[in-house]
Amino acid sequence: MPFAKLTRPDGSPVYVRVEDVISFAPAVPTASPPGSATRLLLRTGTPQDVAETVDKVLLVLQAVAPAAAPAPAPAP
Repeated sequence: MPFAKLTRPDGSPVYVRVEDVISFAPAVPTASPPGSATRLLLRTGTPQDVAETVDKVLLVLQAVAPAAAPAPAPAP
């Protein structure tokens, strides 16, 4: 079960199990903390905002677990 290292909007690291990421899309500024670029939806139903762009999140997830990485969701 590979984990991807991403960055919370406050600059601290967050480790996400790739298999738990259902989808991800650009963060909505009015619904996300400052510094958020992407919102991940986890299998638990919990969102996780990260500072990386959607493109960077995709690269990180694919590098860690190519077969398990979901495709980004369309922007809202």
